[in-house]
Amino acid sequence: MFESPLILRNVVHAMRRPERGLCARGAGPHIQSAWRRLSPGGGYSPAARVVSQRMLDLGLTGSMWRVLVYLQREDGRSQADLAKELEVSRASLGQMIDRLERSGHVRRRAHPDDRRIWRVFLTEKSREVMPSVGEKAQALHQQTFGRLAEDEHRAFIATLMTLRDSLR
Repeated sequence: MFESPLILRNVVHAMRRPERGLCARGAGPHIQSAWRRLSPGGGYSPAARVVSQRMLDLGLTGSMWRVLVYLQREDGRSQADLAKELEVSRASLGQMIDRLERSGHVRRRAHPDDRRIWRVFLTEKSREVMPSVGEKAQALHQQTFGRLAEDEHRAFIATLMTLRDSLR
């Protein structure tokens, strides 16, 4: 299942910090609810569909590229940590990691001090594709938000932050 919080999180942070782009930290754990409420029909947002389609060009599904982006921020995270951050169940994340491992994008390693914990690491294949992921996200950002005047842009960000804060 593709969920959209990463898109909004990264759009918000790319707008506030364009120099960090796709890899900036998220806007908050509850933004997905607000994003879905703002989406027509409460389902996938138009932005989510566009980003997913662009990432498919790289051979990545919506769930796959999201995991890679979080690992790019902090490689070697535990599966439990990733599941919490991505707001998915551990079982769902396990399936995502299985697909990424089969495709050669990640590898799992047992934690050196606790064999119950599996850490997930990017492979060279992932590192090679991440610049293209960032470029596609930046192009979408420019296409979407490049039309806003600076004061409109600031007002939009302020509105999103208000919505996020109201869900805490």
